[in-house]
Amino acid sequence: MSTYNGNIVINKSVSEVFGYMAVPENAPKWMPDVVGIKRITPGPLGLGSKFEETRKMGPGMKETYPTEVTKWVTDKEMGFLATGKTVTVDVHYDISSVSGGTKLDYVIGFKWKGFAKVTAILFGLMIGMSLKKNHKRLKAVIEGGGKK
Repeated sequence: MSTYNGNIVINKSVSEVFGYMAVPENAPKWMPDVVGIKRITPGPLGLGSKFEETRKMGPGMKETYPTEVTKWVTDKEMGFLATGKTVTVDVHYDISSVSGGTKLDYVIGFKWKGFAKVTAILFGLMIGMSLKKNHKRLKAVIEGGGKK
């Protein structure tokens, strides 16, 4: 498994940050590879909720990831397990109040499958850079009022 971790401070309240991230349909605003979200479980997200996330995987390629909420403590933490054909992604966020805003700590693990195992080193370099960019976008979007 490849694991990436990091953190970012967002100049908004914990409830604003958590609330924004608790809406899967916001994902394409800060993760440009996400091209679709389909809710499976109706209503607000919570432990056990399910949705599907569709991502661009390269020129003309897409993959849909059935995703389940695996951790949920309002305004404190959230976790997701996304299972695709080429990779399973385990995402965990810890959210805490700091001077001037909210600190978002993340740990994201990737378990590669099949042929993807062979190219995991290359994928790893790209994913590490992409995660940092995505979280900077998240900060900018939330601080800008939630608009892309």
